[in-house]
Formats: sequence, C-alpha cells, structure tokens
Amino acid sequence: MHADMKFIGEGWLICTFFFVLSGFLYKQPEKWGVYYKKKLLKIFPLYWLSLVVCIFVRHIAVKWDIIPHVLLLQSYIPSPSVAPYYYEYVGVSWFISSLLFCYVISPPLYMLVTKIKKSNVQLVLVTLVLAMFILRSSLRFHDGYGIWLFYISPFYRILEYLTGMLLAIMIRNLEPRKMQGQEIISILLVFLIVFYLRKGLAVEFIPVVFLLFIYYVYMYKSVLMDVVFGNKVVVFIARYGMALYLFHQFLFFFFWETNGFSRFNAILTAIIVSVAIGYCYSKILSIFTRK
Repeated sequence: MHADMKFIGEGWLICTFFFVLSGFLYKQPEKWGVYYKKKLLKIFPLYWLSLVVCIFVRHIAVKWDIIPHVLLLQSYIPSPSVAPYYYEYVGVSWFISSLLFCYVISPPLYMLVTKIKKSNVQLVLVTLVLAMFILRSSLRFHDGYGIWLFYISPFYRILEYLTGMLLAIMIRNLEPRKMQGQEIISILLVFLIVFYLRKGLAVEFIPVVFLLFIYYVYMYKSVLMDVVFGNKVVVFIARYGMALYLFHQFLFFFFWETNGFSRFNAILTAIIVSVAIGYCYSKILSIFTRK
C-alpha cells in the first residue's frame, strides 16, 4: 500500500478487518483502571517516540496543528480535503486514534451488550450490519467528508468494532469443530475471489466478509490455522505490531526516497527497524511496569 505495491491492494480492507477483529478479541477486565493504564502505556509513549522520529527524519516544520496529533485526537476532526491534515506527521496514526476511542469505550460498551438476551444477540448483530449497509449506501460523499466519516472517524469505526464484539458474545459458548480439508480450500477460494474483486465489491459488504472469516477461523480449528498463527516468526512480529505499524510508513519512504534504497530493501529495512524498536520498547516498558 504505502510502498505503491499494486498487488497488495487497498489498505482500508486491512484497517476494517482489524477493527472487527479487535472487537472480537476484547476481554472484559476485572479492574478498569488497570486496563486503561495498560492500554495508555502500550500506545502513547511508543506513539510519541514515532512522532519525534518522524519529524526528525522527514524534516517536518512543526506547527500548532500538531496538538491533536500529540493527543491522538486527529481522527475526530473532519476535513473537506481529500489530503487532510490527519494524514500529516505519522500518517497512519489516525488508525491508532480511532482504535484508542474503541479501547476507551469498550468496558462500558461490553457491559451494555452483555445485557442483551442471548437469544437476541444474533438479531442485534444482523440489524447493526444492515444499518451500517444502509448508512453507507445512502450517504455517499465525493469529498473529504466522506473519507473522514466512513474511513477515519472513530464514530463509524466503533460500529465495526461492535460487530466483532457481538460476534464473540454470540459464539462464545459454541464448541469449535475440526475443519475438513475441502472446507479449508473452499474458504480460501472465497477470500481469494473477494481479494481480486475488491474494487468491484460494494464497500458496505466488506465487514460481513470479515465477520464470516473470523467466525470460521474460530469455529473450525484447522491444521492450517495452527501453522499460520503458531509460526514463531508471525507471533514475534505480531507481538511488536504496534511499533511495526507506527514506524513502517515513514521509515520506508526515508530509506527509499531519501537514501536511495531499492523498494524491496526499503521495505525489509523498515520492517526490521520497526520491529527492533518495538522489541526494545517492550523490554523498557516491562522494567517500569514491574516496579
């Protein structure tokens, strides 16, 4: 995406998937204060470090508009421009801004949705997805406001997050089953088709695809999934995914455009440096949190 790799496709697909997945993986904490402390410590110091490094390597002239970025509030402010300021500085940080909103609201939101009768959770989920479909179908903007509302805004992203949370509540008492080989192949084929036809698909349909995918991964424990998600390299990178996400974009352009690396070497170097920063940060954080 950020490397202009045409075969990768649209980044918004991945962003939507992670909002749905984050809601699905949410676990209600016993102590809200401890939960908020962990989330804030995980996000803010590392984000501020990425902001400082980004300003330094990109030689950005800091202005007053950095304030919402420092506070991770940039995704709350709409813009009519198709190249709005919430992409400035650490360009991908709008995602963290909106995700942080979901994290903050999760404990009371989870308390609310768990009050729904178990027999009605599926109906609420279907109703929510249908409402999102109607909303996006009826409100089509051709300027920056549309991008902000449906792509950037935490007020819409929380709906995608909520679909994942409802799905988790709906299936939490169901027993996973063993997936057969033909089922694995059929699911992979469906998602390959969706991937290559993504530009022709109605964007309103995408959250449904991700909900189905998460459902099948959870319900059908397969050897393939164990291999993919149990791979030590994948687990290692996922552990430091926040640093990888925050640093990768501007580091890639720094190595590629500023220092003349080939595209492949710039991508590889940006990934290695980002994960290394995440590793060092996690070690330092563990020292302070133990005290």
